Parts: sequence; structure tokens; C-alpha cells
Amino acid sequence: MLTPEDKDLLAKKGISEQQIIEQLACFEKGFPFLKLDAAASIDKGIMAPAESEMKEYLEAWDTYKQGEKTIVKFVPASGAASRMFKNLFEFLGADYEAPKTDFEKKFFDHIHGFAFYNDLNAACLDNTGKNIDALIAEHKEAPHLRTLQKRLAKEVTIMVHSEEDYNAAVEASNILFGNATSEALKKLDEDTLLSVFEGVPQFEVAKTDIEAGIKAVDLFAEKTNIFPSKGEMRKMAQGGGVSLNKEKLTAFDQMITTADLLDEKYLLVQRGKKNYYLIIAK
Repeated sequence: MLTPEDKDLLAKKGISEQQIIEQLACFEKGFPFLKLDAAASIDKGIMAPAESEMKEYLEAWDTYKQGEKTIVKFVPASGAASRMFKNLFEFLGADYEAPKTDFEKKFFDHIHGFAFYNDLNAACLDNTGKNIDALIAEHKEAPHLRTLQKRLAKEVTIMVHSEEDYNAAVEASNILFGNATSEALKKLDEDTLLSVFEGVPQFEVAKTDIEAGIKAVDLFAEKTNIFPSKGEMRKMAQGGGVSLNKEKLTAFDQMITTADLLDEKYLLVQRGKKNYYLIIAK
């Protein structure tokens, strides 16, 4: 089973052949369930450093950041459903009815080969009385009702995560593709906010500028490059085409303060219908 090269590599890593055999057996027979005793808490799986230790850790971190280091954020695969099923939720909120992108076409053309197809099909039957093929046929007859998008996006997310995750993902999707309000935006935690707007242009500004109060036109056209000129920003704002945190600006020179910050550090700017920008106050 193991080649000489495999054995050599395992030896270098301090892993015995018996350990590998045991691991493979677990994959073949399945892993036993763990019995949970209680939620993790201080002194029960969680260590709380003393005040002096916290100061040392923070100083060590600040020193580390001052060097030429690359800091990488790790996002676990079990994170928000809005990340794991981003493409499906983009289809859910898209302004077209039929699959259009390469991902959408491939997903629906090969849906019978989907890893959880049987579970997904059963969930659709339980909740709608229709299997996936019936839903696809129904969608083709009346694509404007968007039956397929809504049902499959919901069932896939609930099946892999939970209904709570589904509701959170829908809310996040509505912010990008729907008519979500500023209140919905403010409910997002920092991780979900960053995952929803992953890939949008980001700009860093000094938080002191926000604390002092700054005109929107100066922030969007001078401190950042959201607009190439103040004249263009003024014209679009007067036409109702500029929003801050999902609320249209009342004036091009509207004052922006710390009260506008999301999670005390972010500003979401929307130019037109589909252009988003994230300002980070540091």
C-alpha cells in the first residue's frame, strides 16, 4: 500500500506505518461520535491569561507587526454559509432567471452528481412535495417565479449548516443583491460583513479623520479613489446615486462621523446600483 517514498516521508515526520493504517481504517469504518460533556468555558478548555500576560502578548504582537511580516487571516471551512455557497446565493439574488455563469450552468447540468444529491432531493420532497427534476421542470415553465433558485439555495444551506445559517446568508445576500436596509447591514458581525464584501475594492483611512468629522465628498474623492473627482461625486450624489451603509446620501457634503461606522471601523459605500466599496478606518 505504501511506497518506499511514502515510508521515507512518514519517517521524517515521525509518523509510524501503524498510525497510518489506523487512520485509514477510521475513514473506511467511520469515526466514532464524541460525547460532549459541556460547553467550553474558562478553566474548561479555555485558558484565560492574567492581566500581566495579556500585556506581554499584546506587546509581542505589536512588535511582530512592525517587522516585515505577512499576516494571513484563517477562515475555517465551517464558516458562514454565505461564504461556502456564495455562487448559489449570487444566483439567488441575480436579476436573471436562467443559469448564466459557468458555475451555475455546471451545477444544474450536473446536479445529479452533486455530493449530497439524495439528501437534497429528499429535502425538496419533504418540504415541497416535488423532487429536484420536478422543480427544474417547473422553473423552465415559469422562470420569472424563481422557484428553482429559492428552493435549492435554501435546502443546500440548511442541509449542510442550519436554518439559522440560511437566514443569515439570505440576509447577507439581500445586502448585495436585494433591497436590504441599513438595519440589516448593522446586524452583520464583522466576519460575515467581510465575507459578504470579499473582493470589493477597499480603502484604508485614518480613524482620526472620521473622529474629527469629514465631508462625504472629501472622503470619497480625496481620501479614497471611489470617485475620480469631487465634481463627479457631487453630480451622482445629487441624482441619488450614492449610498452610505445602504442609505442614500442626503447631500454630497454630508458629514461622516464615528456614528456612521459599522463595527466601529467600516463604512460601506455604494456608487450606482452594483458598485460597492469598503472603507476601513484605522
